[in-house]
Amino acid sequence: MRVLIMNDHPFIQRGVVSLLEEQPSCEWIVEATNFSMGSELIVKEMIDIVIVDVTLGEKSGFEFIRQARKINTECKFIVFTASLKYQEFSEAQRLEVDGYILKNVLPEEFLHALQIIKRGRKYYDPDVIELNNHGVNDTHFVNQLTAKELEVLIEFGKGNNNKVIAENLYISEYTVKKHVNQILSKLDLPDRTQAALYANAMRIVTYAVH
Repeated sequence: MRVLIMNDHPFIQRGVVSLLEEQPSCEWIVEATNFSMGSELIVKEMIDIVIVDVTLGEKSGFEFIRQARKINTECKFIVFTASLKYQEFSEAQRLEVDGYILKNVLPEEFLHALQIIKRGRKYYDPDVIELNNHGVNDTHFVNQLTAKELEVLIEFGKGNNNKVIAENLYISEYTVKKHVNQILSKLDLPDRTQAALYANAMRIVTYAVH
């Protein structure tokens, strides 16, 4: 795995580099602090994954992702940020980034996320999924679900498996699996664990109980 780290904060940059250098799966790690350097390295070093901050000086990391995709469509992009702003998370989703990770993440969580993304799946930090806790925009994602999909999501939040969900909702396990796929697709979540975290972060389970 060949990784490019795009960040203009030397302390954070060095911390990420040090962590990745200890990983056997990271065969090549390079750094950049600006658009031109990053674009050049993506091509020259055949980068697999780019870890980019939301802000790069006075420029936007999202704009870098747009430009970089024009020169390397195979590269995966991870937004690494301290921001929990809905607008920025929403922009990341519109760009279909492969990961959105907060800077307060634990090292083992960061490495876990990296492996998920390397395997071709998306990873969004559970704290990001909370989307500003009670912001009115949070309901945008849930509103995409059908009534039955919402019921399945609530069951996720309770920690129930497919068999229990099927029994509770009087449907087959096959139907549960179909709803699971739709939920993950509509909410753009990597797996049911993230869906369960989302359900509880949005307090969907609490509302359902009361």
